[in-house]
Amino acid sequence: MNPTAALPAGDRLLRYITKTESGCWEWQRCKTAFGYGRIGYGGRVWTTHRLAAACWLDFDTSSGLQVLHHCDNPPCINPEHLFIGTAADNMQDCAAKNRLGGGRKWRTLYCHRGHFLAGDNRAGKYGACRTCRDAYPRQPKERRAELRWQQQPIVPLEVGQLWDDCDPRNAGRRVRVVEVGGSHAVVIAVRSADAALSRIPRRGRVALWRFRPGSGGFRLVAYRLAHGTDQ
Repeated sequence: MNPTAALPAGDRLLRYITKTESGCWEWQRCKTAFGYGRIGYGGRVWTTHRLAAACWLDFDTSSGLQVLHHCDNPPCINPEHLFIGTAADNMQDCAAKNRLGGGRKWRTLYCHRGHFLAGDNRAGKYGACRTCRDAYPRQPKERRAELRWQQQPIVPLEVGQLWDDCDPRNAGRRVRVVEVGGSHAVVIAVRSADAALSRIPRRGRVALWRFRPGSGGFRLVAYRLAHGTDQ
């Protein structure tokens, strides 16, 4: 059980704030995409500035009114920076602070990891978070493919080994390794899933990472010596 769950709402709010030089009490826990804090209290989830207004400004949460910021800082819960107003008051406040935008032009203030999206921290056509992009880089497709080919089989692959195909679509297919390269092995089908093709030694290339048990891999059966015996 969360030890802070039994605390009054005001005390819980004050446990997770940082006071800034401007006087803001910034919420440090979960936030929305727009930067407003979120907290669970009384069996429901609140935005922290509304809960702060209910605690310290006697705000009636069922009144249909809104809680606005003098400081224009969404995570702030300092009651001195909050005031109560209507939706029209909120729009007038946005216009006065030059924050109005429409449709796709409206930009969120924080990314989903809580980084402030402004200035140099916005990147790309859609204003992605540069901090997240640098901290969690995506590997190019070629690099991911290279790492995949570098996966070695559980059993060292050698010429002459017999492997059964584990793919249910190729049930009964068995291949013999005739050549091992850097990322692929050349195999010949010695038993085909299709009885009509069982006499045709079909030759093909198989990626090395597939020579391991799995739904799309191969299972080692035996090692065929050069003179044709199994062991």
